[in-house]
Amino acid sequence: MRHSEPDLSDTQVMTLLDQRRADGAAAGKSAQAFSHIPLLRPEDPDTRLALKDAVQRGEPVSFAVQLLWSAQLIELDNMPRDPIFRSYTVYTTRVHNEGREWFELRMGFFADALSAKQVANYMQQEYNSAAVVPVSVVEQSAARFAATSATAARLAAASRAAAIEAAKTAARPAARAARTRPPLYVVRRSGSR
Repeated sequence: MRHSEPDLSDTQVMTLLDQRRADGAAAGKSAQAFSHIPLLRPEDPDTRLALKDAVQRGEPVSFAVQLLWSAQLIELDNMPRDPIFRSYTVYTTRVHNEGREWFELRMGFFADALSAKQVANYMQQEYNSAAVVPVSVVEQSAARFAATSATAARLAAASRAAAIEAAKTAARPAARAARTRPPLYVVRRSGSR
C-alpha cells in the first residue's frame, strides 16, 4: 500500500500501521477483537521518521510486543521465562522520554500490528501492561545481534562448564588413587626369613 500524501503526521502514520496487514488484507473483525491492546508511538524521532518514510514508500514495518517498562535497568536473565519466548527475540532497550531514561522489555518481531497484538493479548496474563510498538530496522538488527551473541556466549559457557566437569570426573579416580596408599607387599627372597 503506497500512501501519496507527502507529509503524514505521526498520528496518521500510526493509524495506517495499525490498519495495514502484512498480507495486504484489510483490517477486519479480528483487529477489533484486539483493539484494547495499545499501539505505542516510538519515542525516538529518528524511528518515527523512518516509520513515516516506510509507510509512504509502502515498505514493511516490524513490530515488537513491549512487555514491561521500568525506570530501573531490566535484567533479562531475572525475568520469568514464558515458553513462548523460545519462538521470538526477547530483548531490552533503553529510551528517553520527557527527559527521563526508561528501560523496556520487548519481544519481536512481527510483520504487522495485528500479529503483535494477538501475542500481546496472550502475554497480558503475565505482563498486564503489554502493548505493541513499531520498531526500526536498526533496533531489530541490534536486538537480533545481541540475542545471537548472548546465545553464543551461553553455549560457550555451557561447553566450558561441561569440559571442566568432564575433566573433574576423569581426574577423580586418579585423585582417589593418589590419596590411597598402595598395599604393602613384602617380598621374601628364597632362603631368608
